[in-house]
Amino acid sequence: VCSMKIARFAVPAIAALFILEQPACADPDTGNFQINAAHDGQIRFSKSFEAPLEQRWTRKLPGLPSYPVSGEGMVFVSVDTDAGVELYALHAKTGRVAWQASVQNGGAPMYDAGRVFIVSFSGLVQAFDAQTGALLWAKQQDSSNYDNPGVVGDGNVYFVASRSGA
Repeated sequence: VCSMKIARFAVPAIAALFILEQPACADPDTGNFQINAAHDGQIRFSKSFEAPLEQRWTRKLPGLPSYPVSGEGMVFVSVDTDAGVELYALHAKTGRVAWQASVQNGGAPMYDAGRVFIVSFSGLVQAFDAQTGALLWAKQQDSSNYDNPGVVGDGNVYFVASRSGA
């Protein structure tokens, strides 16, 4: 059963946000890569919509952006810059930067229940408050390599780790 939602589509290359005010079956606040836990990017609408889409805003970011995720009226994206990786929270309606935080060589952010998670390629898992950007906790995993993106849900963070010989 579909409920009334606002479907959000973001283009990472230019961090543009397009909003369709149509009922969507997929929850836009999944916090996962490619819209849903299957990472297939599928959204099923209960009613069709017609183009053209209206571009609401664009935001130039200072480096290569990750795939964005959304939650609580924000868009979260990590940006690989010459100085390191920055995690940005942008207001979904305006594109204005709400907060940013430096993260250790992190991959794509994940959103769940008011928190933004990021797993670095060296295994540092960090959780941030989605509204303020305050670091809630950080935990270093063993010395494996960590692939991104991970998946979050029901307070759990899932990611793939690999190490030589394993």
